[in-house]
Order: sequence, then structure tokens, then C-alpha cells
Amino acid sequence: MSVRKYTKESVKEIYHKLCLDNGNMPTPKIPGGLQHNIVKFYGGKYELERELGYHQWEKLPPIITVAEQLPKPIENPNFYLKRFGDYEKGYVGDEEFLVREMRVGSYRVREFSEPRIKKVSELSDSDYIGVKVNDKSELYEYKGAVCGALKGNKVVKKTIDVNDPKLWWLVGRWLGDGWIRNSPRTKRSHGAQQWVFLCCGKHELEDLLEFFEHFQISSNYHEERTVYKFKITKAEWYHFFSQFGKGAAGKFIPQKVKDLPVNLLKELVDGYLSADGYFNPKMRTYQATSIGENLMRDIKECVEKVYKQPVTFTFNKVKPKGNIEGRIVNQSNSYCIRFKKDVRKQDKAFYEDGYLWYPVTHNINVKDIKDYTDEIWKPIDFLGGNYHVSNYGRIKSLVNNNKIAKITLKQTTIPVVQTNFNNKHKAYSIAYLVWLAFGSGESLRHPTLQIGYADGDMWNCHIDNLIHLGENSLTKIEDYRAEGYGIRFQFRNGSWAVHVIIHGTKTYLGKFPTKDDAIIKISELIENTKENG
Repeated sequence: MSVRKYTKESVKEIYHKLCLDNGNMPTPKIPGGLQHNIVKFYGGKYELERELGYHQWEKLPPIITVAEQLPKPIENPNFYLKRFGDYEKGYVGDEEFLVREMRVGSYRVREFSEPRIKKVSELSDSDYIGVKVNDKSELYEYKGAVCGALKGNKVVKKTIDVNDPKLWWLVGRWLGDGWIRNSPRTKRSHGAQQWVFLCCGKHELEDLLEFFEHFQISSNYHEERTVYKFKITKAEWYHFFSQFGKGAAGKFIPQKVKDLPVNLLKELVDGYLSADGYFNPKMRTYQATSIGENLMRDIKECVEKVYKQPVTFTFNKVKPKGNIEGRIVNQSNSYCIRFKKDVRKQDKAFYEDGYLWYPVTHNINVKDIKDYTDEIWKPIDFLGGNYHVSNYGRIKSLVNNNKIAKITLKQTTIPVVQTNFNNKHKAYSIAYLVWLAFGSGESLRHPTLQIGYADGDMWNCHIDNLIHLGENSLTKIEDYRAEGYGIRFQFRNGSWAVHVIIHGTKTYLGKFPTKDDAIIKISELIENTKENG
């Protein structure tokens, strides 16, 4: 089948003609408004995957964008993809994202290409994934709640004003600190006690009482050890809040609520932050935490819509048991979002034309993942045993839940790990730590120890790939220090540099491909010095 290319304007004309021929279809937004399996955007042009004969368009598919239906991760992936603001997920490789490629232009200013479709297997660190921000603004349609009256009669109650901003603040507050209970009546054959509960700190009592007075709800509350607990006994309120799920891990926000106008949705976000939120005055960032992943992702989507700002989403793993004020309590893993309300120069992700663009952090092929079945761990003694090193060159921190430490480059030369021991921060070479733990006959610390790589790959810090090269320049190497000579291995170019000290002045004599060549140069210099007296 042949493929024809059309400009943006021609696609608009053709599509509008098809809409007229096939009924009233919504007008697409260009770019990114047509379904990606019909039209793809490449470098300012559109490619149609099939001929545009009108007879093929009797039933047009829904008009959606790629970013509105992000690919879902699978159990046995071929690729592990991580983008800024979210944790790592697995994909087959054929899933598609709407992306823009970034490059650094003049004056080190970021420049981005036009949006295009890319498969997971094609993504690189220079790509930014586009996530469409919900642009719907629809008032909540409330039909009331069917409540059970005496003798089993059913009545429809509709007293809640869903257009009241204070209602949505209360909803947000309940999502953070509330729950519902449906208890069957013990002495009746019908009906149940349907209650809504809400907690607040003791310093927030007056604020919450104002909300209950506003909604003409009786102030049914009592004081507990650390909080005040409110109880709403109206069945209509129970049915209204039940649409948001049950239990801390089972809560969520329905789509019709996420489609609310921004002014109402902002109240919901502010209400939730008042319950489970935190403001960092130093970083000027906001943070919210919950054990429910679905709820946190829904709050994240609401924040993106309200503030048009990127939101980071993280997963926090904790121990099953914890100690709070001397009490042993159960703990659950939690999910956390962080965001800010203003645009800053150092931002990595950004908002533009209805999309939030998040950079790809890494995209790893499963075939490239190492097998650590024979990995051996040993403590790093001089760091108090707080860090362990493996024979593969991985470092884990025992004080940070055995988390694998991040490896960076020191002055773009060798891989290092940042450590913190006795409130002192210091970077250590990965190869150096592996050799001290697993190297033959090396049990003492040598600050000037030089380690090389058998295959030339400095990222391969497995003990079998490490070579002991001696010590640093002008320290004891062979027997030349006494004569005022020294050799040093240079990691940048893989050569050996020769230095001499003459009358207290250090002089560079050149570099050589091997250590033996450097020793020969020094030997010749020694002989010449002896011959000349």
C-alpha cells in the first residue's frame, strides 16, 4: 500500500470534509489531535497509513491522543523505562509514546523538536515524553442519593450543593483523613447505620466546625488522644462519599470529578493537602503521601490540571513493623507526590501547549541486565560497616534500607560512590572499594592505590576485571622514590606518565603505553645520570 504525505493544512481540510460526509464529528486539534493509528506526526508533516478514500471512513474511530492512553506496563517486559517524575516500569518495546527530542542549542539553551510518535525500543535519554493535561471543564452532575427510610421505603435525597467550592475542599480533606462505615442494624430486619467519619488535629477544630456549620450538619464530634473525630450520620452524605472508594488503599477520584472546572478542583487539592500534605519552605515545594497508589495518581492528575506543573511520583518501601511513641504499629508501603506552583529556571520537565513533557531518565533492554546470582557482599570496614560492596562493584547502604547506591563520575574520569559516615561526606572509587574487599592480599587501606581495568571498561568493576597497578605518582613504586623518580597511570588516556624531581623541582618526561616502557625510560635516565657523574 502506498503512503502519501500531507501537510498540516491539507490534513485539516480532508478531515473536515470527512466529518461533513460522516456526520458531526469533533474537530481535531493539530498537532496531536488525531488518533495515532490513523495519522502520525513526523517533522512537521503527517503520514497517512492508508489511502484516504471516503468509502473507507464510514465509521471513524474515536478522536483521542496517544498521551491520553499511556501504555500500561507488563509482567515480563523486554524494556525497563523510567521517565522523570515516575518510577521504573516494564514494556514489551512496541508501545508508543508522544515524544519530543531535546538538544542543547546556542548559549546552552534547550531546543525541542516537533512532537512525534516513538516506540519504547527507540526512546533515548534525549527524549521527552508528553502527557496530555486534562482540559475538560464540566460541572458535576448530581442526581441525589437513594436512601432507605423507615419500614424499608426508599426516598431520593438531593440536598448537597455540588457547585459549592467548600464541598470539594471537604471532599479533599476526607480523602486524606476520612472513612465511611456501613453497619447493619442488629434489631431491625432492614436498613443500616451509614456514617461518614473525618479527623482533624486539635489546632484545626475551629476551622472544621465552620465547614460543618456552613453545610448545616450537626457538630457530632469527640476528642481522642491526638485528634478530634467527627461523625456525619446523614445517609445522603454516606452515599456521596462512597463513590470515592473505601479504605485508605482503596480510595480513588472518579473521572467526572477530575473533569471539574479548575476552581472547584483546586479546592479538592487544597483540602487534601491540608490533611496529608506538607510544604517545604526551604525548597518551596509541596508534598503529599498515601498508601493508595490509585489515589495518589488521581491527585497527581488533578495537580497537573490545576497548576500546569510537572509532578514527581515516588514509591516508598518500609518495614512491616514500626515504632511510634513506643508503640509497635503495622506499616504499609506508601506513594508520594511532589510539586511546586511556580516555574523555575532549573526545571527539567515543563508545560507547553496542553502537554507536560517529562524527560526519559533511562531505557534499559532486559538483555543488557546483568545476572547477579553469584553476587557476594562484604562490609566496608573503614566506613563502620554501614556500606557493603559486592564483587560486581555494587554498593548498598545498610542505613538506607539496603538501597543500592547511585554511581556517578568524578571529574568525568572514574566511577565513584558518595558516602556519609560520621557526618562526613566523601566519594570513593568503586574499583578501589572492590579491590580492598576482594583483592588478593590487600587488606589495608592505601589512599594512593591505583586500579586498572582488564577490558578497558571503567564501568565493569567486577573483581575479575580489576588489575592492581601500584601506587600513585612519587610514592613508592619499585625502588625509584629514593632516586627522586616516579611513574603514574593516567586513567583518561590509559598511559603511564613519568616524572622526575631534580633539585626539588618536579619535571614531566612524557607518557608511555605500558608500565615497562616507563620503567625503561627511568632506568635510562638513571644510567645517564651516573655516567655524567
